[in-house]
Amino acid sequence: MENLKLSIILPIYNTNKHLTTCLDNLQAQTLNSFEVIIIDDHSSDDLMPILHQYLQDPKFHYYRLPEQKGPGGARNAGLDIAQGEYIGFCDSDDWVDLNYYERGIAFMELHQADIGMCTLVREADGYEKEKLYKCKYDQFMKLTPDITIKIMTYQFDSGIKVIPPCTNKIYRKNFLQSLNIHFEEHIYFQDVYFSFQTILRANMIICIPHVCYHHYRRLHSIIQSFDQKHIDDFCRLFTLIRDFLKTEGLYERYCLNYYKLCEHFYNIVIRQIFEFVQYEEERKRYMMSSFKALKQVVILEEYFEYATAEELRMHIQPHITDTTLY
Repeated sequence: MENLKLSIILPIYNTNKHLTTCLDNLQAQTLNSFEVIIIDDHSSDDLMPILHQYLQDPKFHYYRLPEQKGPGGARNAGLDIAQGEYIGFCDSDDWVDLNYYERGIAFMELHQADIGMCTLVREADGYEKEKLYKCKYDQFMKLTPDITIKIMTYQFDSGIKVIPPCTNKIYRKNFLQSLNIHFEEHIYFQDVYFSFQTILRANMIICIPHVCYHHYRRLHSIIQSFDQKHIDDFCRLFTLIRDFLKTEGLYERYCLNYYKLCEHFYNIVIRQIFEFVQYEEERKRYMMSSFKALKQVVILEEYFEYATAEELRMHIQPHITDTTLY
């Protein structure tokens, strides 16, 4: 397909309440030249009654995986067949502003960017007085890979946030192909590793103002439940990131960023244990398992070198502010 501007990769697994909203939204995008690659991750539901009307549109293509590979594997399958000059990722619960891709690609072409980052707002059931923005871009900005990774890993507070998900980003396909990069399969938070690799190798990263990716947080999603796989995948994720940094000769330079992001995600693991695990003995078992995982990805001497005394104190005595003896 010649001169196709964009490929939108949409993994789906079984049905959800927002699938038709997502598909309607993508079909109505103001960009003239794009395709939507629907990757069915071996659903047990029959999705054809929903998909049939959309597949009448030549922009929509449907592929069913012969076995379930998770979001990462489904995205890989889409990447392998994408024909567009640019790549976008969307989840089947979510939707984007109608001019999201047209505006985003216009900025990327103007500035020859490898990665374009857009505002992400969290949506939920029910009425919320204030929207929860995970990141928000009200003006155009150019960022170097170095400053982008330092903002994403909480080293710098620069007035904006950079978040790991691939869904609020647009990528130049030739850039991804030059890296020969794919997502890890069957692992939670696989786009964290993907973002680490792409951001540090990009020539130009931009913040695209005034367009929004709407992320719907559903009940019983992977971030609202907990099992041993969360701990195992935390360990696997940071082993992958550390190995990547060492292979690229970047570990010494970004060791601090590695530990700051590791600390952030470990805190999420602990919070999930106490929020979603009901019984004390089970919580204790998961806590012990998390300590073992942490020992595999943290070298204490390195962490002590980068952590401040106050950060170390907060790990030991997070609730003590009065230091008088009596």
